[in-house]
Amino acid sequence: MQPSDAHPRHPASSGRARWTLAVLTLAYVVSFLDRIVINLLVEPMKRDLGLSDVQVSLLMGLSFAVFYTLCGLPLGWLADRCDRRRLIAAGIAVWSAATVACALVRGYAGLFAARLAVGAGEATLTPAAHSMLADLYPRERLGRAMAVYAMGIYIGSGLALLLGALAIRLAEQRTMWMLPLVGEVFPWQMVFAFVGLPGLLVALAVLALSEPPRRDAPAPLAWHETAVWMRAERGFLLQLMAGMGLVSLVAYASAAWIPSAFVRSFGYTSVQAALLLGGMTAVFSVAGCIAGGIWSDRLARRHGSAARLNVGAAAGMALAACAAALAVAPTARWAAAALAPLCFAVALPFGAASAALAERTPPRLRGQASALYLLAVSVLGIGLGPTAVAVVTEHVLGDAAALRQAIGWVCALAGLAGAALLRRAARRAASDAIRHRFGAASAGLAATRQ
Repeated sequence: MQPSDAHPRHPASSGRARWTLAVLTLAYVVSFLDRIVINLLVEPMKRDLGLSDVQVSLLMGLSFAVFYTLCGLPLGWLADRCDRRRLIAAGIAVWSAATVACALVRGYAGLFAARLAVGAGEATLTPAAHSMLADLYPRERLGRAMAVYAMGIYIGSGLALLLGALAIRLAEQRTMWMLPLVGEVFPWQMVFAFVGLPGLLVALAVLALSEPPRRDAPAPLAWHETAVWMRAERGFLLQLMAGMGLVSLVAYASAAWIPSAFVRSFGYTSVQAALLLGGMTAVFSVAGCIAGGIWSDRLARRHGSAARLNVGAAAGMALAACAAALAVAPTARWAAAALAPLCFAVALPFGAASAALAERTPPRLRGQASALYLLAVSVLGIGLGPTAVAVVTEHVLGDAAALRQAIGWVCALAGLAGAALLRRAARRAASDAIRHRFGAASAGLAATRQ
């Protein structure tokens, strides 16, 4: 089955498209704010619950990723069939309530269960959002639109770190809070409540959007037709998803552990470390996301959609170099100097990869294809990233003070492998496009001769 060229011939008005993009990006910001804030609470959680680095990493990664991945495919299937606004709004309500629930639970098991529910709710968002954006934006602007949406990752992460830095002062208190009907809770649990509640307002904003028409998509495909398409595209899909999953591993591993690494290696306070990473993320990652979207659109105009994936290959190489520099930096100043380009590079490819996948996918399959993409990215990134660093720290290096080195070497290896896979995916997609054009031209020539 050949890549899809089906894009709306008469896209929605630019004003409506921009407003929809803004609201969906806001929802993505909120999702990452709720997802990432737990990374700032590592030390108080360890202190109050007696947890190890591995146990905390499971709260940051695996507990969220389990339901995020399990629910992704059926929710992607729903996104290809139902009102996408209502699906997203329901998901926002679920994950916001689950984040607030982290303030009410009594121990590790309750936190783990609440994080499972956060993952289930957030699995609704991106498949439906990608599907809506592909129906609203033409090909020549799709990379930038996807990059703006992907900026929600870094705006949300930056806000979690910058606002969370203020909340850490609350979290580090030892005086218990008394809540009506609940009883005593740890101060750091209140951070979850403050972060989770605003999401309910965002759910209402999503409901107020207009559902865009599904252009060139009269009816969703059946399950067996989906399987046929995925089997035909399996080589490209595996390389794209594994490559972006490894880039995502770098993103989640660094976001999860860099604040603690600066505390352990350079004597930063938790607030100082959060402000450093938050500022770097808000500035350099947002800039990287925009640059990646613009670059990918230019490459696609000149060399075809497959060239978008070269953005990811370049980002993986840059990430490997920056991660290695972070691992061996002799001072906090040198480590911060390595962190800035790492934050820029880690954001470069996400809009480009999403646009490349949307352009290659039949319109009636975009929700499911996006969900499959998120599954791979989540298993490698969210599920393995934080835990891989913790395992290397505790069981390979055997020294909690070597956390920065563990981050560096895990991320360097993942960046190199991701770059190689994305380069192969770009070459495969380019050769497929050439064969498709050659076949179409040959068929047309044969028809004129008959």
